[in-house]
Amino acid sequence: MPNALILIAHGSPRAQANEEFLSLVESVAEKVAGQYSLVKGAFLGSTTPDIATAINDAISQGATRINVLPYFLNSGVHVAKDVPSILEQQQQNNPHCTITLLPCFGLDPDIANLIARQVTLSQ
Repeated sequence: MPNALILIAHGSPRAQANEEFLSLVESVAEKVAGQYSLVKGAFLGSTTPDIATAINDAISQGATRINVLPYFLNSGVHVAKDVPSILEQQQQNNPHCTITLLPCFGLDPDIANLIARQVTLSQ
């Protein structure tokens, strides 16, 4: 069963911000290549590709299990309502595929270590 990972960001009218996110997606893809045969980035806002497009692309490339990671620090409205709603619709449209929403990464305890390292390096 091919596994896919889709990272979701808000998206920005500022092209550089979107490019930075997509570059991160490429770096993640290299690190999880043994676990995921396909890693894609998608955007919640008006930036493309949107979530539905990324899911459909993954399915068309043979993915039968898709994990979706919101690239958000907190479980605000987008993580708690908007993304689950989109994924629910995609699951209904693609019952042969398992689509799973992962927790937003801001809940990871290592985030505090990352922040501490960042502020220490800036001194």
